[in-house]
Amino acid sequence: MAITVARGVVTRIRNHSDGFVLQVSEADDEERAMTALVAARKELIELIDPSLITDPLPSGDGPWIAIDPNDTPARLLRAVPEVMRARLSGRESATR
Repeated sequence: MAITVARGVVTRIRNHSDGFVLQVSEADDEERAMTALVAARKELIELIDPSLITDPLPSGDGPWIAIDPNDTPARLLRAVPEVMRARLSGRESATR
């Protein structure tokens, strides 16, 4: 599965302090994408308050999670795309 992160995603995350959705689109294997999002959420709740991240949800266009950045420091929010990329590519962790 080729993993790409949309250009400017970190800036968009910072600019949407009311929340944002990260979605896996065009996944070759929807089940694998969902498993990767579950693993990514587990890693992200070590960085961000768990109440601010939804469980991964399926959709016709690919699974997604929603994150409410609330008072999360920007340096932690910048880690979100890399955590997602690492888990989708099968790596154990992006933050360790």
